Amino acid sequence: AVVRVSCSKLFLEVVGLKCLCRFREGCHCQVPEGPPCRKAHPRARFWEPVTAPDGQLVLDPDEFYILASREAVSIPLDEAAEMAPIAPEIGEFRAHYAGFFDPGFGVSEAGGTGSRAVLEVRGRDVPFILEHGQPIARLVHEPMLETPAEAYGQVASNYQAQGLKLSKFFR
Repeated sequence: AVVRVSCSKLFLEVVGLKCLCRFREGCHCQVPEGPPCRKAHPRARFWEPVTAPDGQLVLDPDEFYILASREAVSIPLDEAAEMAPIAPEIGEFRAHYAGFFDPGFGVSEAGGTGSRAVLEVRGRDVPFILEHGQPIARLVHEPMLETPAEAYGQVASNYQAQGLKLSKFFR
């Protein structure tokens, strides 16, 4: 049997958040120990807004950013999608740490109109310039063996209809 796999591109909206906690050796952010609690951490303690008035954002080496796609994403009920690199040769950054999209993500029938892909982006060894509207990743669409009974978002969802958004552990 032939399995149809299709791809689509994600383009960057150059506004986001930069992590103040470096998630590396020597970090002194005093993250509480124990299991994470919903809305437990103040956003401003760990993240600062980043903007790009000139349409460009410089990723600092080894820093971690939360950015969003320029366009809304909609995954049909008979497909799932995974975020993948657009092309490894375009530079020293990674934009696909958490990139799985369930069937029905972003569909209006499940309350997802306007859902953006949120990108966890890390610069590598050298500063790297990202420009507004540039391709940042691609979505690889895979067919489902069967259509799910409920679309993503019809049951409790933290990410349906999201814009630029941190995880549920930040307030």
